[in-house]
Amino acid sequence: MSEAELAGLVARSLTGEDALPSGRPGADATQPARIADALRAAGWTTDRIAAVREAAIQAGHPWPFPVPADLRGTVGAAQLLTASWAVAGELSVGAEVRLRDSSMPLSTHDRALLQERPPHHGNVG
Repeated sequence: MSEAELAGLVARSLTGEDALPSGRPGADATQPARIADALRAAGWTTDRIAAVREAAIQAGHPWPFPVPADLRGTVGAAQLLTASWAVAGELSVGAEVRLRDSSMPLSTHDRALLQERPPHHGNVG
């Protein structure tokens, strides 16, 4: 894995586009803080990346965006995801934590999940 590959791939996974083309300052970074700095220098502010994240989530797409294997080269999917989350943390744009309000009634889906029992549990009660 070359240094330039990782920074560019992380930028693509967070922004959905080629945000750090090779040759751009910081495009050779491997440390999360340096990649985050390079993204900021390229105009990718925390608010801008957060907006991309929210748009992806609202559209039902995963975020960070998956990068196809043919573009990743020697960088594994797990390596890229780990690096992407580290950079997202540096930028303070990690996944939004959403808690369920326990006073709200269960949805149909939640009730169905509660009714399911793995076969090895047998009948209870």
